Order: sequence, then structure tokens, then C-alpha cells
Amino acid sequence: MGKGSLGAEQLIFKLRQIEVLKVVTALLTSAAVLLPDEIQRLAAIPIGVSLAWLGYSLLSERRGKKSRDDTIG
Repeated sequence: MGKGSLGAEQLIFKLRQIEVLKVVTALLTSAAVLLPDEIQRLAAIPIGVSLAWLGYSLLSERRGKKSRDDTIG
């Protein structure tokens, strides 16, 4: 297996973790109706974390490819 496929596998693993976090957020958002108003805002935290994680993983993957291309060329 080459280095490119290992990076792709790691990215797929990260994306799966993000999808699980989004499912948890969907369930929390649905259950937030039953919670008091002060606690309902806390249901938005997992979606914020998942979006930040997605952005970081995509950015770090892109930077890794750019630095590898610079050393080759």
C-alpha cells in the first residue's frame, strides 16, 4: 500500500467519525424540545465541533498533499 492510500484511509476514518457526531447531534436536537430553554443551546455544541473537525481534517489533508508535491517537484 502506498502513502497516498494510507492518507485516504485516514481521511475516510475521520469523515466517519464526523458523521457519527452529526447523527448524535440530530438526536440531541430532536430531544432538545423536551429540555428547558437554558439547556437547549447546548444541543448545538456537537454540530459545531463536527463542522470544525471536518474543516480541520480537510485542511490538514490538503496541506499534506501540497508539501509532498513540493518536495517531489
